[in-house]
Amino acid sequence: MSFQSYTDLNGQVQTLGVYLPAGYDKTQSYPLIVLSHGRFGNEADWFSQGQLNNIMDNLIAEGKTRPAIVVTPNGNVFQEEEYWNFEQYGKNIRECVL
Repeated sequence: MSFQSYTDLNGQVQTLGVYLPAGYDKTQSYPLIVLSHGRFGNEADWFSQGQLNNIMDNLIAEGKTRPAIVVTPNGNVFQEEEYWNFEQYGKNIRECVL
């Protein structure tokens, strides 16, 4: 697990968490999973509260999922009235995170 910076749609620097499977090889292609936190949460919640690393490692080891890259962006990038604007959130993911 690591945390990386990115610039969001508003031009502000945000942080996202990144999970890479054991044995990650940058020359190989992996599925991408984007996990969003709950309201008032942040990019670290899936790792600290959700134990993302352990869950993914166990699922992969048990053959229940393929190795994948998981990113957990900070979803607190919009003003309060825009918080549930999924179109803007998706645009932020596509244009600034991926």
